Amino acid sequence: MLDANQLDDLISDGQLGAAATALSALPAGDIAALLDRLSHQARGVAFRLLPKDLAVEVFDDLSAGS
Repeated sequence: MLDANQLDDLISDGQLGAAATALSALPAGDIAALLDRLSHQARGVAFRLLPKDLAVEVFDDLSAGS
């Protein structure tokens, strides 16, 4: 499973396609948990890589956790 350090490395290295593919394979709750462990900049990039429907689910999970 993808962890926050791996996702951060993919984003930092400009491997956005690989990051998007890895994120899209995870459930929304797991993605929300990963985003919570990223820097604000990496979190924004990762969120924008998500397909629209999945991004809505992740946003709902993030909002529920607040």
